[in-house]
Order: sequence, then structure tokens, then C-alpha cells
Amino acid sequence: MGVGGRLNLVPAGQLVIKYLGARYYQMALANLDNGPDPDQFSFWQSSEKGYPLNFSQLPRQGLIDKDLEDGRAAAGMADRIAAYADLQNLLVDAVPALFLYEPHYEYAVNRRVGGIRTNPAIDAVDRFQYVTDWFVAA
Repeated sequence: MGVGGRLNLVPAGQLVIKYLGARYYQMALANLDNGPDPDQFSFWQSSEKGYPLNFSQLPRQGLIDKDLEDGRAAAGMADRIAAYADLQNLLVDAVPALFLYEPHYEYAVNRRVGGIRTNPAIDAVDRFQYVTDWFVAA
């Protein structure tokens, strides 16, 4: 016993417009990157229904909306983390998507290389933000 399927590879622009935005799919594998901020407002907030990639209308949508609003409005990091942690639990319960991974960057550096600063990389290019400070010790 198994599951059958048909794979249809499409360009990203077509994926968004023709399939995801139109809700014309049974299952899709996509990378939805909203940038460095963990704010998922446009994807899950019910007031953003006009956005093609908005997937609101979930169970307990009122609580999801409140967590998104609280996370966005939080002045302190602890309050923001609490709001987004609760949002994450609500999304896990609703299962609107399966979140496969969050990329993390690892550094392997020879001991002879100095001047390395490993700041948190938000975008892949940030890994080399301070490359001009690197040097090789004699």
C-alpha cells in the first residue's frame, strides 16, 4: 500500500500565481521566505486575505490573529517570543502546513584564520559581512 502522486515542477512565479494563490493544488512544496523578521502576519492574519499567500481561516483564527498582532506590537523581546511561541503552537494544532526546516549556518574555520566574527546570519550573504577583517596568522 502506498501513495501515488504526480510531480509537476513549475517556476516560482507560476507556483505562486497559478497554484498557491489560486489554491489549485493538493500538496505543494515551497520555500516561503518573508525575510529576516519572524513576523508571519501576511501569511496567517485574517485581515490580509487579499495577499495571494494568505492562508488564514484556520481553527482558532481569532487567537492566531491576536498572537500575530501581539508579536508585531511587542516592545520587548520576551513578549514577542511569547506571542510567536503561542502562534507556533496554534499552527501546529491547525496543521495548515508542514514546516520542514529553518536554515542555520555553521562555520568551519582553520585555527590560523583570525578576525572571524560569526554574527547571526539572517540572509546567506551575511555570513561574509566582515570578511575584510579576516587574516591568516603566520
